[in-house]
Amino acid sequence: MKKIICMMICAGALFASTLNKADDAYVDGKYEEAAKLYEKACDEGDMQGCYNLGAMHENERGVKYDMQKAISLYEKACNGDNVYGCYNLAMVYSDLKDYAKAIPLLTKACNGNDGMACFNLGVFNFKGEGMKEDKKAGNEFFKKACQYGTPEGCYELARSYVRGHGIELNFKKAEEFHAKACEMHHARGCYNVGALNTNSKTKEHMKQDRHKAKAFFKQGCDLGDEQSCENLMFMELGKL
Repeated sequence: MKKIICMMICAGALFASTLNKADDAYVDGKYEEAAKLYEKACDEGDMQGCYNLGAMHENERGVKYDMQKAISLYEKACNGDNVYGCYNLAMVYSDLKDYAKAIPLLTKACNGNDGMACFNLGVFNFKGEGMKEDKKAGNEFFKKACQYGTPEGCYELARSYVRGHGIELNFKKAEEFHAKACEMHHARGCYNVGALNTNSKTKEHMKQDRHKAKAFFKQGCDLGDEQSCENLMFMELGKL
């Protein structure tokens, strides 16, 4: 999953007005104007402008599709310590299975507090892509991603606690991290909190709370998870 455009507020910076004008144009759907302004911001030394222009070239928004131009702009942004540029450049190399280039870029982005970069490092460690499989290390990256506000990290860490993959089996911890994912609007995280509190297989591992289950199934249902809606209905009918 690549990031597309990231709006930034840079009040007080010399290039802030150019970037803000570009963001405003983009939000208004004036993509050609936004691209020109992002290019100007990039030329002025604003790495966010370089990143956003790269994303526009990759997604053909206001400019023609030009992957080589996008890569060049992501690289410039990353070299200027813009973590979004590092992340998107890493995803380009990941798609090409060039993990020798992708992993250092993801590491740089993760060290810059980019949650999705940390999450992908977790996935690489779990699958042994570009490195030796290490589920314990993968869980550490999922935990970082969760701390940086990436719900996928919370969700995958919770799944590890349920399965005992690279970490000690712990259903209460699983519930905690599924709940964190749910707070970040991850529908399956909501569903799994409900499931942990109603499934007969987990009853011996944790104290269940049916009121909590119902509340989380409702949150999952509101977020569009069909199983949450189904289980909520069964609870209301007394069939679960």
